[in-house]
Amino acid sequence: MVSPLTWVTLAGGLGFIPPGGQDLINVTVNTNGVSVGTYTDIITINSDDPDTPILNKPKIVINVIPAEILPCDFYKAPYPDYAPNGMPDFDQKQGGWWNPGSGNFSWCGPVALANCIWWFDSKFEPNPVDPRPFFPGGNPPPNDNDGLLHSFGIWDDHDTNNVVPFISTLGPMCAVDGPTPGTLLPNMQMGFNSWLTSVGMSGAYTSMIVMGPGYPQLRDSIFSSQDVILLLGFYETTQDQQCVRLGGHYVTSAGACTQEPAICISDPFFDYNEGEPPPGTIHGSTIHNDAFFVSGPHGSINHDRYQMMPIPLPCPGTPATWMLNGYPNRWTQDGIFTFLNENPIQPGPPVAYQGGPIMVLIDAALIICPAQQQLIPDINVVPETLLYSLNYNVIAGYADQIIIKNVGTGPLHPTSITSDHSWVTVGSFLTTLAPGQADSVDITLNTTGLAVGIYTGHFHVASDDPDTPVMNKPFYSIEVTAPQGCDYVVGDANNSNTFTGLDVTYSVRYFKGGPHPPYSCACPPHGTWYVAGDVNGSCSFTGLDVTYMVRYFKGGPGPIPCPDCPPIDRLLGNQPLERKVENIR
Repeated sequence: MVSPLTWVTLAGGLGFIPPGGQDLINVTVNTNGVSVGTYTDIITINSDDPDTPILNKPKIVINVIPAEILPCDFYKAPYPDYAPNGMPDFDQKQGGWWNPGSGNFSWCGPVALANCIWWFDSKFEPNPVDPRPFFPGGNPPPNDNDGLLHSFGIWDDHDTNNVVPFISTLGPMCAVDGPTPGTLLPNMQMGFNSWLTSVGMSGAYTSMIVMGPGYPQLRDSIFSSQDVILLLGFYETTQDQQCVRLGGHYVTSAGACTQEPAICISDPFFDYNEGEPPPGTIHGSTIHNDAFFVSGPHGSINHDRYQMMPIPLPCPGTPATWMLNGYPNRWTQDGIFTFLNENPIQPGPPVAYQGGPIMVLIDAALIICPAQQQLIPDINVVPETLLYSLNYNVIAGYADQIIIKNVGTGPLHPTSITSDHSWVTVGSFLTTLAPGQADSVDITLNTTGLAVGIYTGHFHVASDDPDTPVMNKPFYSIEVTAPQGCDYVVGDANNSNTFTGLDVTYSVRYFKGGPHPPYSCACPPHGTWYVAGDVNGSCSFTGLDVTYMVRYFKGGPGPIPCPDCPPIDRLLGNQPLERKVENIR
């Protein structure tokens, strides 16, 4: 038995099948390193069948889909000229950006810094013009009114053609591959200041090195529109439990989560959301020179997300207090650890990788901020999606479903929140949010008179955000269902939807051989019976119920349903299927 796909293997088989017998074959599919797509596989079976010695079947169709991508609650904002999906995600594996000694691509520092410069220039462009189509494809005239980034040719400063000359100029300013492979952190800060001087903007931005930053500080910096470059440190745990730094790697923060410690990054080396490592296996290194494309799926704001956690073991010699969980730390090239000796905290002798486990720690951060920020509100609304399921003819309220956050530098004034359906409404909300402040909003669903089905739409949050005056999210999907249970009126033996003296007469006739009550219902563990006739709560319909009915209409106690199957209008439990966010006040 043979499969033409090397990652599809077959196992089992008795080697002998008696007349009338059969055999089962196990098929194993290993999609590690396999690109997304549809693959057709035909199994070839060889046997001693004289008529069909080679049987080419069955045919297997394998659909390899992308892994589930978890988003961050907040991303750096998109801008039309030109960071249309937030923080750019440029690739360091191009432009001759490798170390002449090791041959490894070593310019992650300048590339991570270039992401920030490009994004800030896009953010503060006062008269944005989309530069597409790019030169020489009929591009619009160059448009550059901010000055932080300039063009290196006859194209726009945010043209794809500008990426390589821009970073190639920025690298020497950062002394990349100077005394050691990669970039020293102080040299990166120096390179940014040199760039500011070169474009005539000295003092327009501040930069600060933070050693061993924790998640709360990183999150708050990202939320307040500061750009954060992380220096990741790779530490091998040796057999004697020593913690040895092997090398480092720079990445750019692109987003963060409000509650859980998770961060989204633009990684110059790996595109994790696209199925890497190995690096460079998904597409060419120049694809992300169009800032529209970030790490998967292309065309969306979904940068690579990793969980952060405090380091579990003491690691002497590192300033780090937090680590990046799940970051690729095993990929090797020619038997050498990928980032060996690169981007040290300080110069020192090379350290050989011994093949032990590697922790990815956050050694430091370079935080960049405009020196005099304009007081500009910037709205963010989470979650992306809300899902509900509830019965028809129900009014249900859900607390703290929509979170509105001001991630800008000036006060934000939400003015209205509407939805695509009149029966989907919101509660009160704050009309002024200070920078960094958030508000959670309740919603109410009124399914009275609705048909069973699934209803979808968006909320629309209007505010004075100059870039996004109306934010059309969250998306919602509401499943309206028929009630599950017994739908009746207690005592309504004749099924008229009311309990009157006529039901007493109907019940007496039934017990004298007349017609049975029209409505019955399955009521475990009592089976299917005439539940409406039970008015004394005995979970049975007998002559005692007739007596109870008569007493009720003479002023006695009210009807009592069977406690095991009360009418559906007494059932509770309409709850949201999914809560994407936590309460923030």
